[in-house]
Amino acid sequence: MKKFIIIIMVSAFLFLNLGSDVLKKSKSEVSFAKYGLFKTERTEVVSPLIKRTDSNDYFKGKGLLNKLAAKVFFKNGEFTKIIDLKKKIISNINHKKKRIKEREIKKIPGKTEQEEEAEEGDEGEESDVTVTKNKLTVSVTGQKKVINGFPSREYIVLWEVEWERNDGPEKGSSKLVSNVWTTPVTRMIGTAQKAESVFFTNYMKALGLNTDFKQDEILGGSWLRIFGSLSKSSSRQDSEKAAKFRKELLKIKGYPVIVDGEYYTAKTGAKKKKGLKGLLKKKKKKDAEEKPKFTFYTEVLELKLKKSDASDYTYPEGYKIK
Repeated sequence: MKKFIIIIMVSAFLFLNLGSDVLKKSKSEVSFAKYGLFKTERTEVVSPLIKRTDSNDYFKGKGLLNKLAAKVFFKNGEFTKIIDLKKKIISNINHKKKRIKEREIKKIPGKTEQEEEAEEGDEGEESDVTVTKNKLTVSVTGQKKVINGFPSREYIVLWEVEWERNDGPEKGSSKLVSNVWTTPVTRMIGTAQKAESVFFTNYMKALGLNTDFKQDEILGGSWLRIFGSLSKSSSRQDSEKAAKFRKELLKIKGYPVIVDGEYYTAKTGAKKKKGLKGLLKKKKKKDAEEKPKFTFYTEVLELKLKKSDASDYTYPEGYKIK
């Protein structure tokens, strides 16, 4: 599980090149109905063995607990992260505090034979729910427009899951709706795409993971695994659908410029709580179900090849290194 999480986190933000360095500017926004809103603007410069990300991050939590969590996990302000595979160092720079934290890139310990056997045994276990519907469709809307200089066309990705408990009347559903705008793969974009695998593969090797990155993972397997974990289907049921879903996702042609998604859930038949508190909670839950559980939005503002120099990866003067 630890390896899987790291692979997903890395592949979600990589955007690299082969011969020249790649410069990419983007903005992203994730809103959780219960927890708050996170926004970031990023500028990335990447070569096969080093990557620098400058970001301006903003998080607004909901409720006292989430505001406290925001101070610990979600820092507001301007930050820089440098992943240097030559030196095997990851540097996190806080510009407000003028502080640099360095940590070594270490290989992730492998699993023991007992852990591997335990996981193999779990694959055969039955789920406590039955998935009655698990369908993914990609539609071409025919809509076209120019986004940040990229001629783009629109696709709609709809993923619907319905389930019911085997031991009771409880039923539920989830729905993921994504608007994806893509631009044709030019020679420059193709160079950047090919280079994604270079840095990613090098990074995975530094972590001790023999994982080859494929471009279709951006809208393919990675997306299926991420949102599959949100559904009630078992790993075996997911794997049976994976090939069909991947084929459907490959209808999306071009490079993603905008990905705009909403995730909804609903549930019926659960045990009801009595009294005023239960009624209030029921009303609150009903209102929440009419709104997305969370939304996400990412947009590529600029993408080009460039030649970097040492100044792109050097520390600012006067900062303290920890």
